[in-house]
Amino acid sequence: MEGARKKAVIAYAAIQAVKKKRNRRQLWVHPINNNRLLQGEFYTLYEELKADHGKFFNYFRMSYPTFEELVARVTDDIKLQDTNMRPSIPPEEAVALSIRWEHKWKGMRVLYPCVPTVSGSDVLQRSQYFHSEFNLLFTVQCSH
Repeated sequence: MEGARKKAVIAYAAIQAVKKKRNRRQLWVHPINNNRLLQGEFYTLYEELKADHGKFFNYFRMSYPTFEELVARVTDDIKLQDTNMRPSIPPEEAVALSIRWEHKWKGMRVLYPCVPTVSGSDVLQRSQYFHSEFNLLFTVQCSH
């Protein structure tokens, strides 16, 4: 019985040591993110863009009244509840972020065009090239 108790104490001590070594989150919200309401890109840039309608249109690809109408239409669907821990992201910021990401990825699609349909002769030609140049029978293209 004493040996079983000793093993249990050792196991408990080992578990406690592992728990102590775990990397615990130091901060709930990083100070940089805490200051986003005062210094964040949206809050500084958005106010400046509202004043200049041409720049606003270049940034969001829509006029300010159109942006406001869009925000008004989707606010009920995307508004989140503020908690005691932290405030939710306002609908204006969420819409602005979504629009910017959409425009960014539309531009990226141009950089990565789709591969055209490959015929059997193209595959054979490429296979012979890789065999003669690199002594490889085939290549594997990884797409993600």
